[in-house]
Amino acid sequence: QMSRLLRASILLLLLASCGGGNFSAPRDLDNACSIIRERPRYLSAMEATERKWGVTVHVQMATIHQDSKFIGNARTPHQYALGIIPMGRQSSAYGCSKAIDEFLTLAYHAKFGLPAVSGRFFNVVGPRQVGHYGMVVPRFLDAAIAGEPLVVYDDGGQTRCFAHVREVGDCVVGLTNLPTAHGRVYNIGSDHATTIRDLAAEVSRLTKSRSSIEYRAYAEAYGKDFEDVRRRVPSLERLETTLGRKPRLSLPEILTDILQWRQGGQGRSA
Repeated sequence: QMSRLLRASILLLLLASCGGGNFSAPRDLDNACSIIRERPRYLSAMEATERKWGVTVHVQMATIHQDSKFIGNARTPHQYALGIIPMGRQSSAYGCSKAIDEFLTLAYHAKFGLPAVSGRFFNVVGPRQVGHYGMVVPRFLDAAIAGEPLVVYDDGGQTRCFAHVREVGDCVVGLTNLPTAHGRVYNIGSDHATTIRDLAAEVSRLTKSRSSIEYRAYAEAYGKDFEDVRRRVPSLERLETTLGRKPRLSLPEILTDILQWRQGGQGRSA
């Protein structure tokens, strides 16, 4: 049987191995070059990622900046026992499952010649969409028409790009029928960014609604550990280069079409 002294010694060694790192934020959080100079290992890790995955350093820096804003006092929502064992919060498998699907699709294309295309869709909206699963456009339209408050979470500064389902469907059919597109991953959506706050204002304007806009904390609806992506704007360069087109309808045009369908008209995708 292991003695108490030996067990205590092992525990102290484990605890000691978890310390010693520099976990403070860089001094100048608004200057990417300053951050790299202060933390050269960051650049080494990014260069390794570029060599392995082809994601350039400047793209990595832009992604990190847009997602985290380099918040100096940010802390991971996870808690760890002994610094290595995650506790207290389960991670969502949603993003992981989509990545695995893409890898499997590309692998089957490469190995067996499967004529497949992977699409990453960004906020597809249109007639017939319902707000049962939190879809923001039908939820806002329902509230505005009913004269109820339009509920915006956090400060409403989150940016999204809304694309009409008819244009997205056209891109899907085009990529599927184009052999040179097979075996690749495409962002499919619009690249016209709007904040959720501005979306609520536009819905109110088009519906001529007197509904108020209410701001609520994420924790009220999703719990204290909820994490959101502040900026979600796809690059459509590959899509446009391959097809020669991309979704172009503006947000007012999309909302007007949905309203026309709700009022008994045909709409673009009816």
